[in-house]
Amino acid sequence: MKKIKFISAGLLLASFLFSIPVQGSDGVQYSVLLGEKAGVLKKTDSALSFQPSALFVQEEDGKKRILDPFGDDGFGKAFDKVEGYGEGTDFLTVTEYEAMPNDLSLVKSDGTVLVDHAAIIRVMGNGTNRRYAEVTFATDEVFDEEDCFLFSYKPEAMIDIQLTPGQGDTMYAGYTRVFDMQEEQFVENVLVENVGDRVEIVGENILVDHYPAEEEDELYRPDGSLVGTVDASTVKKGNCFVSKTQDGKYFVRDENLMELARLEFQPQSVYADGTLFTKNDDRPYQIVDADGTAISSLAFASSPAQKADFLVGADSENHYAVLKMDGSTILDFQAKASTVMEIAYGILSITYEDGNYGILYPDGRLGALKNRLGSNLLAYTNGESNKCEAIWILNQAEYVKASDLGLDGWIEEAGPMMFEFRNEDGHGLYSIADGKELLSPEDGYKNFSYSGGYIYGEKEDSWDIFPCTISGIESED
Repeated sequence: MKKIKFISAGLLLASFLFSIPVQGSDGVQYSVLLGEKAGVLKKTDSALSFQPSALFVQEEDGKKRILDPFGDDGFGKAFDKVEGYGEGTDFLTVTEYEAMPNDLSLVKSDGTVLVDHAAIIRVMGNGTNRRYAEVTFATDEVFDEEDCFLFSYKPEAMIDIQLTPGQGDTMYAGYTRVFDMQEEQFVENVLVENVGDRVEIVGENILVDHYPAEEEDELYRPDGSLVGTVDASTVKKGNCFVSKTQDGKYFVRDENLMELARLEFQPQSVYADGTLFTKNDDRPYQIVDADGTAISSLAFASSPAQKADFLVGADSENHYAVLKMDGSTILDFQAKASTVMEIAYGILSITYEDGNYGILYPDGRLGALKNRLGSNLLAYTNGESNKCEAIWILNQAEYVKASDLGLDGWIEEAGPMMFEFRNEDGHGLYSIADGKELLSPEDGYKNFSYSGGYIYGEKEDSWDIFPCTISGIESED
């Protein structure tokens, strides 16, 4: 089949759904690998819950008991609440109400306790940069708002900071530290004890931002060593710092305080690690380089956002455009995209005003979808009797008819980058990356679940356990 290069989003949306693929299949190639069966988990009278980070069973009193991937309880006790720290990690936060105000702990499903009894544990950063957790501990109860570091707004509730306590709230003194999820330890020398101070992530480094603003801030490396100080006139923009010089220019420095650019204009936003900007005095906004030269003719109603390796911004009618970092246009305002969201592995999901959808790959390939892209990257269409008609296969960047994959039945999500196929004969597990079969319908499985990097194939009285590896790999072509 000849592959046709799309000239515009209009052509994309008007294309025949099953006959025109996205131009080329080079770039990022995705992979789902299932290992040999690693064990069997027997069913019990307790209902088992499969969460992305761990397994747990809920007891009669409502408390939750955490199990490791093979069903062992590494803690020997149940918790009031169990929540995943973040997708793609095996960390959990657990709550024990009787330990208020320090009722939260950060743990792993095997029973390892990383942070023991804190008041607040918050994810720092976003997207794939989730290396650090902001951990706040409550100490003594205080009665003067000026001494309030954090407070509880109702019994058995998360304690809040950065807000003003209300009447009846219980106020506490306290302090904040930063926990490194990668090294599984607190970052040395990073300690916030003053009311109003806070910590922020700048790339891989940690900024201690002091209040009042006249004080210098400290920037620390992951090992706790000091990168340097940042004066009060310097503003953090993304993973960079911007400061005004005496001659009216603006210095842009990276996360290690190394100079990247010296600008004749004040930047409103900084992108691409300090090489692209929007001007503070521009309305509408354009993306410019360090010389102030626009890299695209598109102008935005507000300063665009960087999503994965793209710049995304809207016009005055809230239609979105998408640019590559070199300024080339992937999607213009005329396509009338109403939302653009980053999903996973650098892939963006697009919703158009006319009810159609799109998928944008990290290398700039843009595909037309008939249904919204799922959080696990599944997109499919239904035909007669609501059976699956076609599935979007990531590596082929096109819809593939279910019949071409040997499937005749219904499908549903079954974990990251996987789908479950079912018909009267049984249930099978397949890869969204290449459409290949991972577990056969002939193997006797009733259902599939994903948790903590494992696929669980359900049988009559047990689950078979398979290790699962999911990745996006840059092609060398």
